[in-house]
Amino acid sequence: ANDSLASFYIYEETKINGAHIPSKSHLTLYSNGNPEFVQLKTGTTIQGYKVMGQADKFLNLDQWHAHFYNNGKLYDFISAENISIDGFLLKKHEHIILYPDGSLWSGTFSRNTEVNGFTFKKGQKFIIDELGAIHNYDIYFFMQIRDRTNAKQFLRRKDLFSLNPLLWFTFFFQPCWLD
Repeated sequence: ANDSLASFYIYEETKINGAHIPSKSHLTLYSNGNPEFVQLKTGTTIQGYKVMGQADKFLNLDQWHAHFYNNGKLYDFISAENISIDGFLLKKHEHIILYPDGSLWSGTFSRNTEVNGFTFKKGQKFIIDELGAIHNYDIYFFMQIRDRTNAKQFLRRKDLFSLNPLLWFTFFFQPCWLD
């Protein structure tokens, strides 16, 4: 333990790695000081993407966070708008996952899309493997790609939650004084 701050709420808007983090957001940090998870109170723009916040349309915990690699690059987020990444039009309010280099790994098509003679339907989730081939989304295949590409190395950190159960509480329950 290096006695560094691991998890906290911010009470003023702040800037971390070029992203404006709204006040009343909850941050969990890697030991190198880069953000790991940011539970956003309101939507914001992070690394060029409009990311949903808790005050946006949906209130599900899963839909108002941004997850980062330990190198500071965005890993997983919910877009507040339909967007294009690497030439693919992606549906808003769905998970978008990026590789450590920032290229698209997984998303949901916002319209019918033809790739190499195969049509993916609007709303269909997909994965792009390390060779650039597109596949229907499958969690087991996703984990195989993660292992083959060694992407896990960018997500590794000490298991802070097993060390301090109070972190689980603050991670999942927003204190009433923040309302």
